[in-house]
Formats: sequence, C-alpha cells, structure tokens
Amino acid sequence: MKKLITLFIIIMSSVMLSACSSDYIEISEAESDAIAQYCAHLLLKDDKNKVANRKLLDIDEIEDYYEELHKNDPTPEVTPEADATPTPTEAPEETPTPTEAETTPTEAPIEEDRMAESLNELYLQDGFEVEFKSLYLTKTYSENDYSSISAKDGENICAVEFVIKNKSSETQKFVSAGSKVAYALYCKNGDIYAPSLSMLGNDLQFLNDKIEKDEQYTAVLLFIISDKDEPAKLRVESSENGKVFDIEGGSYGF
Repeated sequence: MKKLITLFIIIMSSVMLSACSSDYIEISEAESDAIAQYCAHLLLKDDKNKVANRKLLDIDEIEDYYEELHKNDPTPEVTPEADATPTPTEAPEETPTPTEAETTPTEAPIEEDRMAESLNELYLQDGFEVEFKSLYLTKTYSENDYSSISAKDGENICAVEFVIKNKSSETQKFVSAGSKVAYALYCKNGDIYAPSLSMLGNDLQFLNDKIEKDEQYTAVLLFIISDKDEPAKLRVESSENGKVFDIEGGSYGF
C-alpha cells in the first residue's frame, strides 16, 4: 500500500511539474484510470452523502489492480555487487625527505656585469658619495625629539643607515625621489621585506635635501620585520641602469 501511495505522489508531482515544461510524461489509459479511482476515493471516503452502491474501487482493490497491470513487466536485472575484498597492491615507494639545503629558496645568480662596485653607480648623483654605515634592530627609531617610529608587539625595526658625502666644493642638492632605486632586505629564513614608507626627513627613499660641501649626511631605510627574523643581506637595485649592489651581513658585521 505504501508503495502505491508513493507512486501516486511521484506521478502527480511529475504531472504538475510538466506544466512548466515542453516534455510531457505519458501514462497508459489503465494507469490513468487507477489514479482517477484513487483520487476519487480520497475525496469521497468521508462524504456523508455517498451512495451505498458506489462503484469506486476500494484502496486495496486499487493496489491489486495496479499490480495486475504490471504483472507482465520484465523483471529488472540485478547487477551483482563488486567484491568487497580489496585487491592487494604494492606498497608505494617512500619518497625521500628533502634536506634543508634542498628546501631553502635560492636566488638566481646576478650577472657579473650588473654588479656595481659602489652605491654611487646606482644613484648617479655627481659630486656625491653614498656609503653603507650600519644595520641594527630596534623597537623605536628616532630622527630627532619630534619624529620617531615604534614597532608593534612581535615586530622589530631594522634600521639601515647610509652616509651621503658632498665631495664637491659647493652646496648641492641630493635628490633620491624618482631615482628608480629599489631595496630588498633578505633574512636568513628566506623572508624578504621592502622598506616601510615613513615621514622621516632623512628617509633615503624620498630625499630632496641640500647638503653642504664636505658634510656627511645620515640617511636611513626602515624595515618593519618579524622579531623572529634575522637580517642577512640588503640588496639595492637601480632600474635605470640595471645595476645591483649587495650589502651582506658577513662582510659588514651585522
């Protein structure tokens, strides 16, 4: 009985849905009669005015009638279940664990003709000499009593200082803004940082200051890095002439 009710619901749902589709489900006349009988029974079973000699089939008769309609239907073939016993396979070959040297990222070598002998080759400022001064880690960097930058928890400030010397016989302006010089701080664990933007007057990225003759002007780059990182090398590169200058910790003691 439950199977018949389920079938009825499925067929009626299909008929209603077919109103929105151009594909109609065809049923036989006998099946249509069975459905009509079932619907009529549901509508009239509680009718107080129903006649005693109604010609509607009983619910059980409808089920028998439906089974009679399909008694000659072919029996569907049952596909045998696959053997649940897994086929033994060979154990996969163990992949060797890469060594630390293999997992450490490496850089592409820089052509010898691109390596600059000094920072002067990158800044192209006649009459000036630019030299690396120091690199150190700190929580706060102060240019003066009014201008300073502090690191957040879990961070350090890596301050890289340079000395700019005016070697000419007169006052000259050193302009680094727009010089197309880029910087990258490499750490021992493979992390790479770009310098932070600051409002410091001596930020090397944005210098546009007059420097007196024979004056030694201190400029700085500030990198905000994780307190777990240890600087290994600073790379300075000019996109204007393609020159590269590396300041490595081993050579400069940081």
